[in-house]
Amino acid sequence: SHLELGEFEQAVHYGSKACRHANTVPWAYLTLISALSNIERGAEARSVRAELLRRWPDFSLPHFAESNPFDPETTPNWHRGIGVAWAVD
Repeated sequence: SHLELGEFEQAVHYGSKACRHANTVPWAYLTLISALSNIERGAEARSVRAELLRRWPDFSLPHFAESNPFDPETTPNWHRGIGVAWAVD
């Protein structure tokens, strides 16, 4: 993905587009959140996180991680960005 290639602006572009789709899923939001966090756009990442939680009020990052186990070794940018976005309030 653009995110793991370090192409963060492209990840933001396509993540934003995916989030606008009526039938989108939390994945799109998480990718966008991570991309924004990786380029130090924390305020925007937190705004997208708030929208994710508004659309899916029962969403839980730990539960998501259990059902979608990604190895931080193979997806370091994703993990770094999500960690930053969830750590800052």
